Amino acid sequence: MFQKKLAFLFVFFSLHVHSQEFEPYTTRHYSLSKQSMLTLGGWGAANILTGGIGYFNSEGSSKYFHQMNASWNTVNLALGVVGYLGAKRTDYSKHWSILLQDQHKTEKILLFNSALDLGYIGTGLYLHQRSFQLSDEAAYRSRGFGNSLIVQGSFLLIFDITVYLLHKKNRLKNFEPILLKMR
Repeated sequence: MFQKKLAFLFVFFSLHVHSQEFEPYTTRHYSLSKQSMLTLGGWGAANILTGGIGYFNSEGSSKYFHQMNASWNTVNLALGVVGYLGAKRTDYSKHWSILLQDQHKTEKILLFNSALDLGYIGTGLYLHQRSFQLSDEAAYRSRGFGNSLIVQGSFLLIFDITVYLLHKKNRLKNFEPILLKMR
């Protein structure tokens, strides 16, 4: 009976010691998550403000460009706020395999979002090109919406790739070396 208790305590304390080694990784992960959501929310708020002002002070395709920017960024602002408020300090006492699963999930989501961003840019290019086949108001709307999608998709592509690279760098610098020591 004593041996079982001793073995349990050994395993418990060894896991705790290893889990504390992950604190630099989890602290950086949390910081990156918060900072990226502040960036996304700030981009959204700025585009809602400038899009609203631009919509009421422009004509033609510019009016539709600003309208789409303001509309599109209500989603970015909402995602930024929800993401910021929902970001939790990673519990570094979690088992390393759960931390690694969470990290890989974050990286996969960012890469998937990057593919979506390319779709937004492509749709924007299509709408812009299509505008030359339309007349008057439909052409203005198609060109304005298309240009907006190109700008928004480009920002999101740069954003998602940058955040992906920062999270990956954190994993390689602060997580992987610990795993190598544990082997």
